[in-house]
Amino acid sequence: SKLYDSTTTTDVALFLDVRTVEPPMQGFIASLLELDAVVAASIANFAVEEGFRVGLYVNQSSYGTDRLIKLPPSQHPDQLVRILEALAHVHSLEVVPIDRLVRQESSSLSWVATVAVVTAAPTIGLMDTLAQLRSTGRKVALIYVGGDLSRTSSDGLPVFCVEDTVLWDKLPEVTL
Repeated sequence: SKLYDSTTTTDVALFLDVRTVEPPMQGFIASLLELDAVVAASIANFAVEEGFRVGLYVNQSSYGTDRLIKLPPSQHPDQLVRILEALAHVHSLEVVPIDRLVRQESSSLSWVATVAVVTAAPTIGLMDTLAQLRSTGRKVALIYVGGDLSRTSSDGLPVFCVEDTVLWDKLPEVTL
């Protein structure tokens, strides 16, 4: 299945979860955080190349501020550069749970936007949030970094798994 439907989707709202271990565990796995950023960058790049308006939302503060990273979907020529710059500053400190961020920001997105969440630690709250959005007619997708299909949703939620066993820094490109 596809991450988006090119006949009806005009926006891709990419949500990046910096949490790499499932609650209540603390700490982070550096390789998964890096892979999260690489996957988000690859999706953003592909969407821009296909002519979509792309936005990025990260559950942590912008570098040097107390505001969350929020780049609403845009086709501005510099949007991909802005997204890549934001991803270059991603670190492991989660400010708000990803499910809360998705709920807060999805209300301001266009109805034709695909909500795509990149995470290495999908929580029950996130899965419930995505299922709820899907039940209201929203297009949603979960990109599970470092995960396997045996731990994913069985309720029809589109889930894409990106394995962490591949030497990603040695690949010429990443595609979903």
